[in-house]
Amino acid sequence: MPRIKQIAYEAFYRVGLHHCFGRHSNAAILMLHSVVDAHPQRDFHPNRQFLMTKDVFVGLLDALTDFGYSFVTLDEVFERLRAGDIKSKCVALTFDDGYRDNYSVVWPICRDRQIPITVYVTTGMIDRVHHAWWYGLEEWIATRERIEFELQGRNEALSVATLQEKEAAYDKIARILQRARPSERYAFYRSVQANDAIDITSMSDALTLTWEELRRFAREPFVTIGAHSVSHAALSRLSAAEMREELAGSRALLEHHIGLPVRHLAYPYGDPSTVGPREYAAARKLGFVTATTTRHSLLSTIDRQTPHRLPRIPTDPFETRATLAVKLSGLPGKLKRVSDSLRKRNEESPQS
Repeated sequence: MPRIKQIAYEAFYRVGLHHCFGRHSNAAILMLHSVVDAHPQRDFHPNRQFLMTKDVFVGLLDALTDFGYSFVTLDEVFERLRAGDIKSKCVALTFDDGYRDNYSVVWPICRDRQIPITVYVTTGMIDRVHHAWWYGLEEWIATRERIEFELQGRNEALSVATLQEKEAAYDKIARILQRARPSERYAFYRSVQANDAIDITSMSDALTLTWEELRRFAREPFVTIGAHSVSHAALSRLSAAEMREELAGSRALLEHHIGLPVRHLAYPYGDPSTVGPREYAAARKLGFVTATTTRHSLLSTIDRQTPHRLPRIPTDPFETRATLAVKLSGLPGKLKRVSDSLRKRNEESPQS
């Protein structure tokens, strides 16, 4: 969460603004990624938004309990949607990608409290065929003053000696890799290894679960394993057949290895530029019970009709009771809808 937004949310909380908006729902799905002991001690940390410390995570669970929320599985979310029961305070915790800390850090805490969790797994990362490239990219840039690589068929060299240069280089490369096809990412990995004698993939592999760890994890009570594609590709960039294989292939491989049905899906990235009606229809036809996006909202009665495009509320590395309370009030979603409406109206209005 940008610092200015955090300040605004805490101000909303102090004056009680979030209580002024009527809510039709108290049900939510929270989106998390990693929970770690501490953040790296450096200024350059573009993936900080995905890392919550253990102390903050425990504080989040305590706050949810104090706010009167019950912790539920995604299966129960689906049943409540079907029954129209979204006024009762309930929350489902979901973790994207399949990181080892979900098993080693998150689960012992949740197990002791009997809190159910869902872990959405990118199977290619477990296979070590595809990678959490965003962490490898961060480590590579953090430890260099100059980088050379091939991207989109062009050879490039960038200075990354200063914090500003590092941030600019990361943003430039990440924007392209987020929308790249798997083959384009492979070309990038190979060029990095050739030009810098460094294996960017090994930097991310250390963070990811193995199949043996995942099998043990899946057998724990209160744990649900969901699919998160094969390669973590932007699905909208793929052909219909490739997109379908990303979803069906991920589920088939998970079910083969853990020996349990996989009923839930999270779309990689999950924003409107990477997933849409084609992907929603595919998830439904493939038999997933639910599929989640990164659309920021509480659950609503509309979601009862569209369980394959469910919203989630993102969490942040420095989440506080105040920011969490504001998010769970639905106020940020309302403000965003107003902002989007005003922007659309301005775009459509005649220019003088």
